[in-house]
Amino acid sequence: MTIAQMNSMQNNIGSLIVRRVGRQRTGNVIALCIITFWVISMLLAFCCAVGALVFVHNAVQRALDDAALSSACQLNLNDRIGQMNNMTVRSRQLVFADRQTDNELLQTGSAYEKLSAQLLAQSRDSAQILDAARAKLITISKQDVNAAANAAFNTSSTQQSLTLPWLRISRPVLLRTTLGTVSGVDDNAASLPELADLLTYDQSHSFIDTHSNLYNEQINAKLPTPDNDLNFNLSSLPPYLNSTVPSRLMLGQSFVQQDDQQLHSSVQLESQLTVSLLCIPHCSTTLHLTSTATTNGAGQFP
Repeated sequence: MTIAQMNSMQNNIGSLIVRRVGRQRTGNVIALCIITFWVISMLLAFCCAVGALVFVHNAVQRALDDAALSSACQLNLNDRIGQMNNMTVRSRQLVFADRQTDNELLQTGSAYEKLSAQLLAQSRDSAQILDAARAKLITISKQDVNAAANAAFNTSSTQQSLTLPWLRISRPVLLRTTLGTVSGVDDNAASLPELADLLTYDQSHSFIDTHSNLYNEQINAKLPTPDNDLNFNLSSLPPYLNSTVPSRLMLGQSFVQQDDQQLHSSVQLESQLTVSLLCIPHCSTTLHLTSTATTNGAGQFP
């Protein structure tokens, strides 16, 4: 074999190696492009899913806040809590004063003893009628709150479901409506300093806030025997201070659930929605959202 033939063979072998290496590099580039495109597609899909979830979450939270405020306004509609508290305090003071008068006339043997007994019986009957009216008002308030919450939430949340090729967010539902009060807010009714004996009795039983002279919240301010069979329930409500405190959203930590012995001054709504990944079988989770609102304060009492 001549030198020229050997050189030609080397050149052919070198060209063959270069072509094979080039084909391998081309295949590697194509594979890398495919992997990169797949990763970018997954990232875009993930970002779209997270963005859609955040959007729907915020929209549902706004709808829930609107429903909470709308239902909270029904609790003290036309200042019914404030008026009931003031009437309860006045009825209680009337029973106490009539009992004092009746005891004094019994001791002196006055001719007005029979009239005093009639007035005492009337004041006690009025207290019982007022307590029955409070129970009816609690039922009416609960019905009004539930109706307002459902109407407001259903109107605002009808368009909050979402479906993507790989994600489904179900329409939110109003799961629970809970009534209660705000922790640390006194009653709006103030005590009357004219009845010194009643004021002393209330202070000794911690019925009154000594700084504000307002009755404490969520108490049954029972009178001494023999009138301790009467109920004088006083509900939490911000008092009138130059103007009426408006209804507002509040932190859930300040909400205190209560039974139906007292008029409610705040409401907490809970909603839920289901998020499902369509690309993964049986992959879903449930999100719970809450919103808490308190009603407006008391109006000006004459």
